[in-house]
Amino acid sequence: MSIERYMDARSAIWMNNVNPIFNLEKIELTCFLKCKTLPPFLQLPFLKDLKLSSMPKVKWLESKFNGNDKYHAFPLLEILHISYLKSIKGIV
Repeated sequence: MSIERYMDARSAIWMNNVNPIFNLEKIELTCFLKCKTLPPFLQLPFLKDLKLSSMPKVKWLESKFNGNDKYHAFPLLEILHISYLKSIKGIV
């Protein structure tokens, strides 16, 4: 899945409900210029490739997976590319 130039300050509702995208192996998010927090993609169990780029206002990456703490962030991740996230503070 690839999304480029998302212009809202908050994630779309469907992005926060990861059930429909549970099986994704690759996510590329680019030019989220107004977003401050990204959706809870970190614990998708089959995610192997994650690219986050050009998100100057993102401060936090959401790690909760539908309120379930039994999943761990990036269980199968092989490739992580992060660029131009100059405001990043951490994972919540």
